[in-house]
Amino acid sequence: MMKFLSTKGKAVAIMATNNEYYHAVNHKQRYRLIVDSELWGYMMALASLSAPNEVLGIGMITKRCVGYSTDFIVDEIFVPRQEVAANYCSFAEGAQNEIMNDILERGDSTEKLCFRWHSHGNGSVFFSTIDEKDIDNCDSPYVVNMVVNAYRDSIARLDILEPVRVRNIPLEILVDINEEILERTKCIREIKEKCKMVPLGMQKVDPSAWRG
Repeated sequence: MMKFLSTKGKAVAIMATNNEYYHAVNHKQRYRLIVDSELWGYMMALASLSAPNEVLGIGMITKRCVGYSTDFIVDEIFVPRQEVAANYCSFAEGAQNEIMNDILERGDSTEKLCFRWHSHGNGSVFFSTIDEKDIDNCDSPYVVNMVVNAYRDSIARLDILEPVRVRNIPLEILVDINEEILERTKCIREIKEKCKMVPLGMQKVDPSAWRG
């Protein structure tokens, strides 16, 4: 479902997730994932152009609390070197450390690197048992995960890991539609440079590596 509203003069699209797990938190509290349309278009184009293969990325998050709303704002997206297939995506060896080193070298902290997203190619969007294991292995106070597909379906969740574990808090996804959409040529270049196709059945099984 999609509807529109105006926030500080900007049009925003809202894609609502289900409320199955709201019992885990204060029912009055709103939890929202906010993505500007440039980053949103970037992720959607990557998902579409990668299909039927999956693709993954990570990102920097700013947390903002205002009244009954807790917002998680995506500031930046990184596409790592990775191995992909129609039902699989995983960091290439050393790829996550490369991104973290780049962040540190420019003088920023990796503490905000709490956003993970991946696509399901032409499939439906859901959180798999592999996703659950990856979330459990995170070492940050919280992590925001989103799954998308080539049809622009999406679902997002918040998992609080410290000080108390709270699982699968659904997030509203708000997309600022006032920004320009990133050119497809950049997405095509990212896929060619960073996504290594691996045959079905030949994927590595590494419990320490994040997979979609």
